[in-house]
Amino acid sequence: MPRLRSGHDHWEIAHDGATLVIVEGGKQTTRKFVSATHAKVQHDKLVAEKLAAGWEPTDEPAPVIESGEPRNPELEVAFAADPYDASVAAVYGDWLESRGHPRGELIARCLAEAKDGVETAPPGVRKHLARHREQLLGELARHDAPGEDSPFTWRLGFIRRLDLTDASNAAPLVRDVLAHPSGRFLAEARLRFNGADEIVATLDALRSAKLRELAILTYSQPASFDALATFTQLRRLVVNCEGDAMLGRRALAGIANVAPSVESLAVRAGVDDDAWFTLQPLFARDDVRIAELSLGLGPIIRIAMQALADGPLAAGVVALDIADDPELWVRAFRDQRDRFTKLDVLKLLVGHTAQSALTSLRGSVARVLPRRDPYARLMPELDDDHYDEVRE
Repeated sequence: MPRLRSGHDHWEIAHDGATLVIVEGGKQTTRKFVSATHAKVQHDKLVAEKLAAGWEPTDEPAPVIESGEPRNPELEVAFAADPYDASVAAVYGDWLESRGHPRGELIARCLAEAKDGVETAPPGVRKHLARHREQLLGELARHDAPGEDSPFTWRLGFIRRLDLTDASNAAPLVRDVLAHPSGRFLAEARLRFNGADEIVATLDALRSAKLRELAILTYSQPASFDALATFTQLRRLVVNCEGDAMLGRRALAGIANVAPSVESLAVRAGVDDDAWFTLQPLFARDDVRIAELSLGLGPIIRIAMQALADGPLAAGVVALDIADDPELWVRAFRDQRDRFTKLDVLKLLVGHTAQSALTSLRGSVARVLPRRDPYARLMPELDDDHYDEVRE
């Protein structure tokens, strides 16, 4: 990362894909370009201009003060690349703490109290947030009333996940979070509300976030999932339309067009028979490596399983979870079992109609398990179905 100095003035530039982050005069600006190549050309041009003007290289980072919070572009680029990296967070926390900002101690507390669980933040973290509410939350405090369930999950000093349950406020809340320093590394979002238009608006508001996980639970019928293709760093996607909610062709086309980065995909929804052709392209893609696949597609599960077995996705699936009656799909799976070269776990719905299917699967999969809700890790309250247990 070039750092230049001229007298008492500092200038610094960081290149992150199609984005340039520039620090000058204590202010940080971000410039986005149409491609990473274009951004690199502009990066080199700006550096060359500064050097030609007499600026000299330095090891000192350019000081940044934004909303009273020091910022380090180099550490921000590293943390944005992997917001789960505790080692980068520790360095970032030390840097902030040495400059007297409470986020430094917040990162240290998050690291010390890190653990699995459903709390939005461990007790020590919540106390620190309450003590420094103005600096760490500011305008976001109005969304985080004491004594109520918080929409924010804090990890490593920043808001890691948003839990959105109010359709009328979801999109504005997303915009507020992404505009605030505490939300600059938002990586996960859960949409748990009804309102087809509101879901589309919220996904549009999330476009600028570098999401790794996205879960959508609704009884509505979202018309479009076009925004899914813009989440180019997404690793896990859950779409669960309950009740009589149906996914139309455009919504299914959006799922079929997910970014190649997706490694875990779960889709449970009502669909029409004639909507299959808009989802079909997903099963023909060779640029996606989905290791965990969960499907609940009702009337089209038979053709979906045949397409999966025939297409390039089968070779990469490690865990397969099917929520539909095995009698509808097991033959397509069994006949082309050899295409699933990495498959280790098969989960299936078990009931009184499944015994012949179970018998036909014996010996073909290392582990055959009762189907438990694939959304449980993201949405524990959905795990309300009852299954008999079957193990190989």
